[in-house]
Amino acid sequence: MAVLSYEYFQRRYGLNPNVLGQVLNTNGPFRPRLLACSLRAFSCTSVLSERRTCPEVWIANRLNYDNANRKSVSIRALGRLKDGVSLERAQAAADNVAAETRKNFVIERTAGYAIRIEPIRQHLVSEVRPAILALMGAVIFLLLIACANVANLLLVRASLRERELAVRAAIGATWWLSPVSCSPRRFCSRPLAP
Repeated sequence: MAVLSYEYFQRRYGLNPNVLGQVLNTNGPFRPRLLACSLRAFSCTSVLSERRTCPEVWIANRLNYDNANRKSVSIRALGRLKDGVSLERAQAAADNVAAETRKNFVIERTAGYAIRIEPIRQHLVSEVRPAILALMGAVIFLLLIACANVANLLLVRASLRERELAVRAAIGATWWLSPVSCSPRRFCSRPLAP
């Protein structure tokens, strides 16, 4: 089975839907059948390799289960958990498979063979997580400095208006009305006596 990227499907087959279901490589020993095409808006991040480009063809990996091929036990797979299955339950099932593999195929490389299941988000951000946390700390520190500056400006402004607020309080303005009417024109237009 093979899935094509939208760009490759457009470039190679001209978006012809009749090619779906046909064999991709008719002359070779491995002949996958074209199953589908990805969506145009599909964004691919190549998480399974160090390449930063998206593959054009995805082919299902068929493993042969003979002893010769069991000597290579390094493979990365990408999958989706079934709805309702927790990560812990999937890890327990993977541990059972790894234990069964170690028991049935006793070779040198399976001595410490284990299957690790981790969320793809954790895999993607594991290398940049310290930098992201440092950047977040710097942004928070900058925000604290800005808040301190604004508080300082408000304190200076209040200290400059201390005399004006004292006069207003002496006239009888309540504490919540005095900061509201800030302009001197509104202050002077008020009657001084009730």
